[in-house]
Amino acid sequence: MVGGCGVIGGGGYPIDDMAETLAWTGEEDESRYEDSSLRLHGFTHPSRNDQAPGRAPERDALVWVWGNVVGYRRNGSYRPRRPEDRPPSTYCARRYADDGLDFVRRLNGDFVGVVYDRERSRVSVFTDRLGTWPLYFTETDDDTVVFSAHVQSLAEYPSISPAFDEEYVVQHLSWRGGPYGVKTPLQGIETFPPGTVTTYDLEGGSVSRETYWRPKFSDSGTFDSYSAYVDAFVDRFQASVAERTRDRSKRYGILLSGGSDARLILGALDDDVDVTAYHMADWMSKEARTAERIAMKKDVPFRFLRRDPGYLGRVLERSPKMWNFQQLFNQAWAEGFIDDIRSEVDVLLTGHFADTMFKGTFVPTRYVGLGPLGPHDTRVELPINSIEEFDREFGPRKPEFVDSDVELPDVLARNIRWIGDHVESYGIEFDSFRDFVLGRLHVPATTDPFFRQSLRENLELQMPIYDDRLLDLWMATPTAYKLRRNVINSAVKAIDPELADIPHAATGVPVRCSYPVHRIGDLPMNALRLASPFEAIPAEHVGHHPWGNHPELIRKGSYVKDALYDAEDVIRSLPFLDWDAAVDCYEDHLAGEDNAKLLYRLVTFLEAPLTRRIATADDQP
Repeated sequence: MVGGCGVIGGGGYPIDDMAETLAWTGEEDESRYEDSSLRLHGFTHPSRNDQAPGRAPERDALVWVWGNVVGYRRNGSYRPRRPEDRPPSTYCARRYADDGLDFVRRLNGDFVGVVYDRERSRVSVFTDRLGTWPLYFTETDDDTVVFSAHVQSLAEYPSISPAFDEEYVVQHLSWRGGPYGVKTPLQGIETFPPGTVTTYDLEGGSVSRETYWRPKFSDSGTFDSYSAYVDAFVDRFQASVAERTRDRSKRYGILLSGGSDARLILGALDDDVDVTAYHMADWMSKEARTAERIAMKKDVPFRFLRRDPGYLGRVLERSPKMWNFQQLFNQAWAEGFIDDIRSEVDVLLTGHFADTMFKGTFVPTRYVGLGPLGPHDTRVELPINSIEEFDREFGPRKPEFVDSDVELPDVLARNIRWIGDHVESYGIEFDSFRDFVLGRLHVPATTDPFFRQSLRENLELQMPIYDDRLLDLWMATPTAYKLRRNVINSAVKAIDPELADIPHAATGVPVRCSYPVHRIGDLPMNALRLASPFEAIPAEHVGHHPWGNHPELIRKGSYVKDALYDAEDVIRSLPFLDWDAAVDCYEDHLAGEDNAKLLYRLVTFLEAPLTRRIATADDQP
């Protein structure tokens, strides 16, 4: 993967075995550094041409950066841009020479990095606002700090004996997953917090941490009208896309759906960008046909990647080896096609997560009962004003295959502390309870993290939504716009009216239409799919969306069953798992219950090499 691993402080153990797990494709460029205070191996994709470490002019300091640094903010303006011929590490070294560690708060992009100031005898680890590039660390008995972009690789350091934290691993195995914030299911291993600079004094032994950013949501954005707000979004989004596609020597790919998120990127691209559109599905569904129509309208090549019956089994076998104990194996959606994609493009663009920020997907809303029609989402924010209310709405619940005395409501209560206006949740600080509720899934960026990671392992990934200008707008977006407007659809209409004329695959309504029309459009579209032979699906395990019907896929295929039974010894060895209950969970799913997410979480966990290593360790309690 792209990232780094290293050791801060003493300890004479080699880090080669730890570093080896970070080279996923075998084609990465590697940098090495070693002295008595810092040993570091870094990896980048060849397309980045990053000459790490960067050397700070007129200072005895080195800087490593992984990720995307697109510019720098001065006096409230997001200028200057990073020059194309100056790699991120070199660019950040220049910024450090000018502004010291304060340079981090001014960077725009998604990244993680290390500054080694040899003159001041200190090492600083810095993260972006959302923690989108996690870096895992632990301290050994001799006060050595060991860190890596791949949490499973930490087990390769000789003085680390990995073990599970029972409270956090039970939470992790729940339907909602977790733990949140900086915590992991592993004892003594955390991530560096988002929006922070953590500094280790190599001579005095002290550790200091500065939080330079945290989300603060406000409904009082300074916009005269919704159209003015859309104009602001479009200006910032187009700037973000332009800065991430400046290098015309690179070949770009885009994961294109029949919705509006990726369509927005395609509309924002300059005409001379060399881009290929990819769509993955089990069949040429309505969504696939819509994606193809979008690509044809923009006159870009369209590649339909058809999943075969064994696709998910291969992804399950391959992907947990790179897993960071976050989310589910199937979120490595492109893993089965990634070698083909990587052979054709240098950079992959995706519009994922625009909906979670600007469509209000994770804003809690009120529901009302409509009798036989079931609950109805009123699109009115549901205030969450206490930890008890949060637990009732969002708290994890212990799955049946877990055999543990851990009570997850108690775990939640111990890890979310609320004093006055200040909230700390699993090591992440917020200035109000509402900021915590609205930002909980983004700080650090935990919405589908394995999707991002699985792509970054293989090639350069660009996500234009992760731009500070858009994050500023996200926090200032009136909640009514998130819940009762569709900012992304409106932006598509403003950027490319022809693309906005093409119907959204889910609603059958042109993207240019208003939010209420799209909401109503879901009903006749679903009815049409039930009644029309032209909309009929060819098999129960597929659907019109691109990711398949996973409950039916589990019933039809054997990949979950095979993984479960192959790991029987692992389940029986871990004191918090119950083999018979795990089998019952699978059998109940075959009989009609929907346990797909629980089963996916369990088999992902079981397939991770570190899980088996801990389960078979002699000192496993």
